[in-house]
Amino acid sequence: MSERVEALRALERLGVLDGICWAWASARRQTVHTFDPRAGHDQSWAGRTALRLFRDRLDRVFHCLDLPGDPLAAGLAPRDVQSMPRVPPGVVVRDDLNGSPAWRAGDRRILVRPSGGGDLDRIPWPRESGSDHRAGARPPGGAEVTLVVAYSIDAVTGASALYLGQPRGDGTSPAWHWREALTRG
Repeated sequence: MSERVEALRALERLGVLDGICWAWASARRQTVHTFDPRAGHDQSWAGRTALRLFRDRLDRVFHCLDLPGDPLAAGLAPRDVQSMPRVPPGVVVRDDLNGSPAWRAGDRRILVRPSGGGDLDRIPWPRESGSDHRAGARPPGGAEVTLVVAYSIDAVTGASALYLGQPRGDGTSPAWHWREALTRG
């Protein structure tokens, strides 16, 4: 079985893919709903806001928040509370890499990376700094597999894309050993 198939099956079986897709859908909706060019918002604002909200939603769905009360639902739209997948606590743990937020499910670490409007197939992993470079430098088949969730969002139209994949660290194109579209729209 290929690493791609093995990773996708394992993450699907654990509910991680559902959690990632829910977290992105919630973050995307909130970003698009809040976006207002009249208030000084631009594409950069949308990208930064989507990243912060996406990280927040991942921490919620994977039970990685350390807050009093019921932090899973606090501040979420009723639609998001009702549609949140039920991933049991401990299935995914927070496991930051180089100071960048990351989550671990079994032997797979997951980082989040905005595409910045660029071509996902041309990400120069060796030239990236910190965690992105480290993620790209890990060869397939190693003891630790680092996967990257990459996303893009258009602040005006609300269109977005979400991918999960294993980056290629040698600077060649395409930039991924493999990547799978999780959502488009």
